[in-house]
Amino acid sequence: MVEIIKALNLTPEQEALVDLHSFLNVLNVLSAEMDLLALHLDRPEPLKRGIGAVHEFARALQDPFQARLWVRDIDAIHQ
Repeated sequence: MVEIIKALNLTPEQEALVDLHSFLNVLNVLSAEMDLLALHLDRPEPLKRGIGAVHEFARALQDPFQARLWVRDIDAIHQ
């Protein structure tokens, strides 16, 4: 584990990349938990769609243009 114990003095762009990295880690954990749940529940269809959406969102975040499209449609993300 890494612990940050002092200010890093990052540029706004670097801060955004750190935040994005952290968010992608959260999506990976969410995806893994959903996969385990789906395996336990014999992959019900709504859960499969949710897993697909998490994977799609994670891929989109790697492309600035696609990320903007996802963020603009926040209602779709909530669904």
